[in-house]
Amino acid sequence: METAYWPGRLIVDARVAETPLARRVLERWPGEPPQIVGDVAPIIEQARREKDALTRGKRTLLITRRKGPFLSLCQGMTGRHRACCAYRILNVVENCPLDCSYCILQHYLDNPLLVLNANLEGLADEIAGARRSSRDPLLRIGTGELGDSLALDRLTGLSLDLMRIVEPFDDVVLELKTKTVEIENLLSVATPPNVIVSWSLNAPRHIAAEEIGAPPLEARLKAARRCQEHGYRLGFHFDPLIHSPNWQQDYRAVVAALFEHVDPSRVVWISLGALRFPPAMKRTIEERFPESTITSGELVPSWDGKLRYFRPIRAAMYRRMVRWIAERAPGVTIYLCMESPQMWEDVFGSAPRGVAEVAERLNAGCRKTECAGGAVRAGAGSA
Repeated sequence: METAYWPGRLIVDARVAETPLARRVLERWPGEPPQIVGDVAPIIEQARREKDALTRGKRTLLITRRKGPFLSLCQGMTGRHRACCAYRILNVVENCPLDCSYCILQHYLDNPLLVLNANLEGLADEIAGARRSSRDPLLRIGTGELGDSLALDRLTGLSLDLMRIVEPFDDVVLELKTKTVEIENLLSVATPPNVIVSWSLNAPRHIAAEEIGAPPLEARLKAARRCQEHGYRLGFHFDPLIHSPNWQQDYRAVVAALFEHVDPSRVVWISLGALRFPPAMKRTIEERFPESTITSGELVPSWDGKLRYFRPIRAAMYRRMVRWIAERAPGVTIYLCMESPQMWEDVFGSAPRGVAEVAERLNAGCRKTECAGGAVRAGAGSA
């Protein structure tokens, strides 16, 4: 068995070598003999010193333990002037075998290796605690912020672990975000009612130029359709929207292709976010991706210090996207990611009055598609 994203090297922290997740990977590992180490710190430090560490690090999978909590707040909850949706990040996977030119992880992570945190034994209790402390009727969590949720799933089986952990919680929704077509584990089990499978989408020209190693648009949409036919609810993320002379033709065609493949009544939400990155990351992009043109756009420092397109450009892109989506999928929940209340007002005519109102919009999308709280299960198979 092999996946397109199989790393060439496996290192396992001895402290987690006997966990079910680590043992599963070790049993499936077909490559050079894995290393079992008692201290991962020298391994990480050596990886940092490698020439082209960010690229080379993606070829090594490190299975270790997370020292702190698995759940953390989305960046939007910790910043000012943002209309955030109260999303919780589930930090089980860190880094990604794909290599997208715009990826914030190349700036954000201080460990260049692929990381799988295998000490999941306390995760259910942590989710239960977060559920009790949250005022939100639904706790929305997801693994796709620090890495692709499914890229290594045939090797790790992590999606099945996470689905089993969240299944007892009627008021917790797990979102698995991906750019890949690694869905075989998802199709092997009866569909949990509180799991959403989401795809990041972009125009084919940008996928080819900026999303190195990622499947083409049509392959993603076919995978989404298979998941929907199996009973999963879907989400989609147009993030980042990239401005170019042909952006209107490009993205209108993507929206049309999306709803030619999937039933809009089973789409829980769609997010929109324009290209953005910290100023210091501009040099990293230009050095690692010399053929990329994304840094040559009209990008200026914005309200949070990141480089963004001018506000009128972003607003025009968002408004067109909202219109095109509404034409194909009236009533689908659309929200802006990492944007200011002023931008929400520019696009939708009114701004949400805080985090709770944004969260309620997404919760409404969940209720409309019955993705939690006793939805009918679909599909068949053994866990």
